[in-house]
Amino acid sequence: CTLVNTLILGDHVKPSVTILSDFISNSKEMGAELIYCTEKDYVKLDRNNFDLSIISIEITVDIVYGKEAYLSLVDRIKKML
Repeated sequence: CTLVNTLILGDHVKPSVTILSDFISNSKEMGAELIYCTEKDYVKLDRNNFDLSIISIEITVDIVYGKEAYLSLVDRIKKML
């Protein structure tokens, strides 16, 4: 797999059909065969009517440092609910 193009948007921003269409067209011209995006963004996209398939990738977070502090915070929040 070779990355040929990127589209970076702010958090919670849904790209317009025009922006997405232009991105896909440019990516296809650069040799892209698929468009990958996060699951979070995938559900926001109108995936019809484009020349390339859009598929989602799962992203997970593994807390390596400060795990005990994180779990303590989660416990405190749960008690407040």
